Amino acid sequence: MSNTEKSPLLSIIVPVFNSEKYIAMCLKCLSAQTYSNVEIIAVNDGSTDNSANLIEEIVQQDSRVILLNQNNHGVSAARNSGIKFAHGDYITFVDADDSIDPNAYETIINRLAVSNAEAAIYAIEHEFESEEQGKLIDLLPWDDETVLDSSRIKSELIPNMLSGSRQNKLIMGSAWRFVFRKEIGADLLFDEELHIQEDLVFCVQLLCRLSSLLVLNCVRYHYVKHSNSTLEHYWPDFDDTLKKVDQALNKVLDDYNLRPLCKTNLCLRKIEMYSLRLSNLFRNDSPPDHKGAVKMILVEFINDDYLKKNISIKQCNKKLLFVYFLLCINSSWVISHIYREKELLRTRKAYTKGLRK
Repeated sequence: MSNTEKSPLLSIIVPVFNSEKYIAMCLKCLSAQTYSNVEIIAVNDGSTDNSANLIEEIVQQDSRVILLNQNNHGVSAARNSGIKFAHGDYITFVDADDSIDPNAYETIINRLAVSNAEAAIYAIEHEFESEEQGKLIDLLPWDDETVLDSSRIKSELIPNMLSGSRQNKLIMGSAWRFVFRKEIGADLLFDEELHIQEDLVFCVQLLCRLSSLLVLNCVRYHYVKHSNSTLEHYWPDFDDTLKKVDQALNKVLDDYNLRPLCKTNLCLRKIEMYSLRLSNLFRNDSPPDHKGAVKMILVEFINDDYLKKNISIKQCNKKLLFVYFLLCINSSWVISHIYREKELLRTRKAYTKGLRK
């Protein structure tokens, strides 16, 4: 079935912005897939480097590769352009610096046909820039080829995509780990107002629509973790950005009446977000005066009625438990000292890795 004329067309959307170091390797990986009935849509989001020219060279070699050029509007806009253009029976995403197993899409499409599931989710192999860190395989917490129905998607998968707990690890909510029928998500677009965790919001929306989801731990997406992460730099509007994400997530959960199922994980997520906001204040490139901002976060935490009513200490892992009790101490001096030291430790590690390279 995999290479016949009747096989489903798979649209692979690749957002590209200043990715000249990686894009050729990524597209060649996709061109070399054992499943041949694909269209590879590279959306050049206003790159100022040589990305577009490199893509054009591959277009000349493989007619299945399509280059779309647009002004720079961000990764969500690039993915949306790809979704609107896609002609496939199925849609998936790949980031320009990542790759996937050479037989991945053949395996996915064939097993989707057998299971009759509407979408598939697969495992991740985290690849770090530092050779010392090596690789980390992140399998899903179900047996290979398990088909989750709507009830299990909403009670097992979505909560743990919002936050991990002591019993269950976080399931990374990234759009590139799904292949889904176009008819399910053709009108589902990324929120272009979000500049962080936009993948998570998209994934939760997609999952809420599904009646069946195939789990494939035998397929691995190779996700490259770079040291220059967005979250390692100070964001002046970070708090407002996170609030927009929470508003978008809460709307989806309310639309599908999922808040009761997710209340524990939402509380754990809230603690994580408080910690991220504090970390942001103490980045090396942040303003020197943090006192007022820390106090504002503490006031918000103290008045967080949803967290007070629904928090389950037993569900907190060690890291979240530490953050929670640190917030309960309600001391801006203690918090400032700890988060300042945490940032110093992070930068020392990054500097040491740089020297070893």
